[in-house]
Amino acid sequence: YALGCVAYWLLSARPVFRAPSAVGLLLKHASEAPPRLTSPVASIPVALEAIVMRCLEKDPAHRPADARAIERSLEQLGIGQLWSDMEATEWWNVHRPATAPVPVRATPV
Repeated sequence: YALGCVAYWLLSARPVFRAPSAVGLLLKHASEAPPRLTSPVASIPVALEAIVMRCLEKDPAHRPADARAIERSLEQLGIGQLWSDMEATEWWNVHRPATAPVPVRATPV
């Protein structure tokens, strides 16, 4: 579930849920279905969204069994690397939370 939350944030630049308090946030995670995964930056392949949303299933029995299952699902997408390392670094520098470490510098490979 946590990996799904991280993937959701990385792909959409927003958390799965927002709430005015920690208790409200926990209640949303426990009881509400996550909103569809969309991104202001790039379109997200439907199959990739499906993998992330499976990770966010409330019932653990409906989530991928382990990291290998997620890896196999991602390999089946056949989308390859969507961003270069430099593009990913630039995205992180723009969208990182205020509590994240100092921005990394993009270096050409």
